Amino acid sequence: MKPNGPERITYDQMEKRTLKNKVLVALDGSVHSMEAVRYVATVLPAANTEVVLCHVSNELPELFDDLDDNPLYRTKLTAIREWIADHRHGIGGFMDQACRLLEDAGVPPDAVTVKYLPRRLGVCQDLIREIYDGYSAVVVGRAGMSRIKDIMFKSASVHLVGKVRHIPVIVVGGPPISKRVMIAFDGSHDALKGVSWVGSLLAGGDNEVITYSILSTTGHFWVGEKEVCLPKNVPDPLAVGRELVGTHLEAARNCLCAAGMCAERIACRLIALERDRASALVETAMGCGYGTLVVGRRGLISFIEAVFRGRVSQKVLKMAEDLTVWIV
Repeated sequence: MKPNGPERITYDQMEKRTLKNKVLVALDGSVHSMEAVRYVATVLPAANTEVVLCHVSNELPELFDDLDDNPLYRTKLTAIREWIADHRHGIGGFMDQACRLLEDAGVPPDAVTVKYLPRRLGVCQDLIREIYDGYSAVVVGRAGMSRIKDIMFKSASVHLVGKVRHIPVIVVGGPPISKRVMIAFDGSHDALKGVSWVGSLLAGGDNEVITYSILSTTGHFWVGEKEVCLPKNVPDPLAVGRELVGTHLEAARNCLCAAGMCAERIACRLIALERDRASALVETAMGCGYGTLVVGRRGLISFIEAVFRGRVSQKVLKMAEDLTVWIV
């Protein structure tokens, strides 16, 4: 029999709970939001992750009050309430399926919480308010229930990217193709934040990680906190790059190792290109089997625009849809 009063836990148990990363997965009942659950189950280490499955529900109490007073719509209330009940039942079954998926992946049942938020300010604003309650990351599907322009949830992804800056926003583009992670690294503060978050969220897992640095030989780029542009016709741009970025790459590797990641699973690569870095990152990640691409906000803001707002060619946009992108 369970004793009355608060649960008593040992110091070791308390420390273990404290060290877990609390991750919010935003669900709307769509296939794409279930892919977000599958990504968490596949890529994030089960032993170190606490998952909150969150759905923003529309209770419509004020609407019912108004309809009750209107004789033209009073006869429709029964059908509307039945529709809402069916929707709740469907979301409940969806949540049960998500819980089973996580449990099958090894996430302990007591590390999974189902949370329903009443819609107050709108889906995005209600999620943002919840996100500030001690979460380490928020995970969303790239598209939602409406595939026609993905009106609701795709715009939610963009909104979260713009508003949530203290933790990674993880946008899942489809089924996880691998546990391999590519970090777009230029030595900037945002890039180092990305490295730190990767180490924190993936420590204890068996992920392969590469810090991938691209030097632009035709445009400006960031190294550390400085903006740099390589002169044209540099005899050996990679030698210049190693001098500029080398220490930062070593610091990134040390950061991942210090977080507890296996040194043998960490790689670094530095290349020089004359074309758009965003397209090169997407193509390289897909071509080399990296399912996750981590980008900072400042250095690759054009990449964020490319993925979510379609301001580059449809070819790049289509390639990016199959990736999971962390925005840090």
